[in-house]
Amino acid sequence: MSEEKRNQAEWENPENWHGGFFGVYRSEKDTRVVVPKRNPKTGWTFNFAKPQAYLALLGILLLVATISAVAILLENR
Repeated sequence: MSEEKRNQAEWENPENWHGGFFGVYRSEKDTRVVVPKRNPKTGWTFNFAKPQAYLALLGILLLVATISAVAILLENR
């Protein structure tokens, strides 16, 4: 089985989706860090079985916090 087919099979497996509405995805066999949500029209999510997913999420949060802090500092000048 090719990597692409294995990843697709893991994505389709309902046991890899947790959290109901929010749809947290976790599959150690899936090689992707970012995957489409269960309803691909609603965007993408992280594969939380991969450590890189946590680093990416932390990076996004730090970026938002930095931009917010700079905006507040510039506003108060």
